[in-house]
Amino acid sequence: MKVLKQELYILLAIVAFQACSCSNRTGPDPDPKNPGQLRLLWEYGYQPASPPEFDPILVENRIHLSGDLNLTALDVNTGQVIWKEPIPSHRHIRTKNLSFTDTHIFSIILRNNQPNVREAIAFDRQTGTLLWNRAFEDSIQLNQIVYNTTVNGMYAATGDSGKIGIITGDGSVFTVLDVGNSPSNVVYSGGVLYVSHASSANGMASGRVTAIEAGSWERLWEYPSHNGWISRVKPIIDAGMVFAGTTEGYASQRGTSAFFALNSETGQQVWLREGIQAFSAVLEGDFLFINDAGGIHKLRKDNGATVWYTNFGSSGTAPIAYGYGHIYAPHSGTMRILDAETGNIVHLLSPKDNTSFWKVTVGLGRIFAQSSSHLYAFAPWGHKEALE
Repeated sequence: MKVLKQELYILLAIVAFQACSCSNRTGPDPDPKNPGQLRLLWEYGYQPASPPEFDPILVENRIHLSGDLNLTALDVNTGQVIWKEPIPSHRHIRTKNLSFTDTHIFSIILRNNQPNVREAIAFDRQTGTLLWNRAFEDSIQLNQIVYNTTVNGMYAATGDSGKIGIITGDGSVFTVLDVGNSPSNVVYSGGVLYVSHASSANGMASGRVTAIEAGSWERLWEYPSHNGWISRVKPIIDAGMVFAGTTEGYASQRGTSAFFALNSETGQQVWLREGIQAFSAVLEGDFLFINDAGGIHKLRKDNGATVWYTNFGSSGTAPIAYGYGHIYAPHSGTMRILDAETGNIVHLLSPKDNTSFWKVTVGLGRIFAQSSSHLYAFAPWGHKEALE
């Protein structure tokens, strides 16, 4: 009987050990210095000028990037340079995104010898040739661009001065809209420009979302946020709703940041989740994934309910991306890969160049991750080759 009891204790101890070990696992043992678990397809190196400002952008079979003093287009299959256009006598591109037409690429830059002078600039999409550039007065302070496909090929750019610049495709005509409250992002959808704002009044962070009819430039509605700046996340438009979030609440009023959903036609609030700082957000299907600088929230888009939250245990505000069942999140220099269903971290990865990951783009069956000096193309997690 004594032997039987000892064997029983040993068996229970083994079972308890296994249960403890499994409950703490979130996937394969993460190895931040070993990229072998995420299959590298190719890499492209450059001489960095500063951390990249915008996520690499996929258009057809090309990936467009900057991080040096050039705008570069690479073949997504091989990483070979299709074209590389220097930005003569200028600093690196200073916008959060590029805008594309069938023939043009549009952006904003700063003059190298006059850092307060901003210029609109256009490149030929096929060859990368610089087509035109035009300087604007400092009071406009253009910093963000969206392409408007329905109003005679014009572009819209926002700035800290409370204005939006509307620029024709050839750079010849410039119109200024005074929308107030320091517009931070502008998105075009269904004939409407949706503008987010970030400003301060009486020492408090103030934000709002404004809807403006494209062409007539009539203000349709305005939603005032009492939860701080709407500065990092551009409005997400989907299924009759506008999703946005703030990064700083009213400290003096004991307020908190929030993520919320609005009716896109009326601006009426559909739901609001306080306590979430929004530094990056993506929508995939029925769910929102939000980087709050400390981790990732997964929310239902219909009511804002939390599905899961994964705490990274450190601070990082880089944009995130969804792709092929996983979330790719550059965070404090390291790429974290999460299972989108469960929130479990399945892998950690640091760039081979021993710098930091800043940006990530997913598409065409590949994961494009940009560090301080390289662009890496990987197969999606769990695959050995690109998905076609």
